[in-house]
Amino acid sequence: GRVTLMNLNNTRYAGSEIVIFNRPTRVDSEQMVPLFRQLAAMNDINVVLNGPVRTMNRTRTEKEQLIESEWANELERGSIYMAHSNWLDFESFGFKKPIYISLVKDPIDRMITDFYKRRSWVKRAIYRRMYPGRRERPDEWYQQSFNECVRSRSPECLFVQHAVADPIQDFKRQSLYFCGNEADCL
Repeated sequence: GRVTLMNLNNTRYAGSEIVIFNRPTRVDSEQMVPLFRQLAAMNDINVVLNGPVRTMNRTRTEKEQLIESEWANELERGSIYMAHSNWLDFESFGFKKPIYISLVKDPIDRMITDFYKRRSWVKRAIYRRMYPGRRERPDEWYQQSFNECVRSRSPECLFVQHAVADPIQDFKRQSLYFCGNEADCL
């Protein structure tokens, strides 16, 4: 069905006592981890980081959605499951609806955060470790400002509204975290 504001606040309709925190990228969701761990210690509940589907694709296949839904459905009652994952329609796979919580960030601030995070020395060091000897991007790419990127109309800094395919497969589309993996969520 269609996603409405009433459907997004599904706590009163939850059929299971599992909490899903789907951690949209670049919304500072890592700040929630200590809070959830403290709540878990105080209330004897589990905090589960990451599930069975680890993918960098911006949408998940139906099979991946089923695997994750089945896995999350088997978590201990009262668990908090945290993973970078789009909204999953548990009911479409025959499971009870969990309690969803999430965060949003101003879309422009989110893009700027992502832009600079990809250019950070930490990301560069990770790339060097993962791909030793592979040619890196030029220094100019790392030194470019977000404003320069926008002015040059680089595909990395463009957001094409209503586009089904983006020139760069990244995580600009925050809507997927709240709508799901279907094309009409793009």
